[in-house]
Amino acid sequence: LRWACSGRRWPETPGSAPDAKAGGAGRARNRAVEQSSGEFLCFLDADDVMLPDRISRQLAVARAHPRALIGGGFVKEPAGSTEHYARWANGMGVRDLWLQQFREITVVLPTWFLSRSTFDRAGRFPEGSPEEEGEAEDLVFFYQHIQAFLDSAGDAGGADAAGVGGLPGQS
Repeated sequence: LRWACSGRRWPETPGSAPDAKAGGAGRARNRAVEQSSGEFLCFLDADDVMLPDRISRQLAVARAHPRALIGGGFVKEPAGSTEHYARWANGMGVRDLWLQQFREITVVLPTWFLSRSTFDRAGRFPEGSPEEEGEAEDLVFFYQHIQAFLDSAGDAGGADAAGVGGLPGQS
């Protein structure tokens, strides 16, 4: 925190200079991954807060399923905000996680946890706007992840075969 508040900047990476073309959330996430050094990636948006045991729980699942993109449930504050969406996203079982992916992103991005090698296999987030890409960057990456998983593992069927899952104890 001291380093971030000192006014110093992260080291420049290609394409990250102040005059670089804007790339939206996809570019920001790609730059964060480039500048990180860990074996695992844990995503969290700036306006979100994670529970104290999130990383340890997701790390255990990621080690057991190294090619999976791990997600979890979430709580919206204030209570009742986006109630319909939260109930839909948090209430999906394995079957709905598999089927609803064609409707909407089923593993909400701020809950994502995955190995760096899984991220690299899927590719980067698109860096254009949804208007340029046709879809939001999280949905495009999610589809890339599923395709990369199926390409490397063969289509064995079922949600687990696509490398999609939640924390133990969740549907």
